[in-house]
Amino acid sequence: MTTPELTLLKTNTQKLKADVNMLQDLVLSLATELQVQHLVPPSLNHHVLAPPDSNNQQSQQPQHPAPPPPLPPPPPPQTHNAAPHGTIPFRHQHGKGLIYQIGTDFGRRPWQNPNPDQVSVSASSIKHGDPSMVVDSQFSNQVFFTANLPSSWVVIELKNYKVRPTGYTMAHRAGKIGYFMRNWQLSGSIDGSHWDLLTTHKDDTTLDQNNYIASWAINNISQSYSKFRIMMAPGGNEKGTGALVIACFEVYGDWEECR
Repeated sequence: MTTPELTLLKTNTQKLKADVNMLQDLVLSLATELQVQHLVPPSLNHHVLAPPDSNNQQSQQPQHPAPPPPLPPPPPPQTHNAAPHGTIPFRHQHGKGLIYQIGTDFGRRPWQNPNPDQVSVSASSIKHGDPSMVVDSQFSNQVFFTANLPSSWVVIELKNYKVRPTGYTMAHRAGKIGYFMRNWQLSGSIDGSHWDLLTTHKDDTTLDQNNYIASWAINNISQSYSKFRIMMAPGGNEKGTGALVIACFEVYGDWEECR
């Protein structure tokens, strides 16, 4: 083969290689646009095309849709707690004190007798009825009384609140039966062991057949309490016995949450 023929063959070979490279570039470009690079034979994938406007400074990577962002966590369940403190004024009448507020979830539901984990009642003895009647806001059909024993008592415990008392309410039993309270003491406590005397009643005739529910002021108290005790004093009730007849106890004053 003569020298001119060799030169022509070399030139044609270089041109053919350039055409093959151009064809490979076209195949790779189409595969990238269609996201089917995995179908391109490895023998053709001799390089990766640069994006048209990148000036060949950075290799183009296969484009995959980004995964969706994770869903935000669900919000915590909302609770409807009462404000952490407040004042329920005392107005010398049977009304809506702190126990009523607890029993209505501070106005968010109709009245229901507080659960024992909200307000508990204990007694020195039980002759008739259920201790829960002592804090029931509804007077009808409430008949609770202790046995005829000296110094009979009931204790009302606020589980989640304490109050600096300015007044309280209590009632006799439903019906026109006697044994109205005449001599008793109201005390307050924080721990259930030490009791502070809040008020003393001697020959108090406020409760009678014309007044089944009554209220009394509590003056000059600076301490807050979560437990209240009503105890029969010497002289007892209207009949002179130690039976304690009580219902619808309520307390008023400056209260705060103590969970």
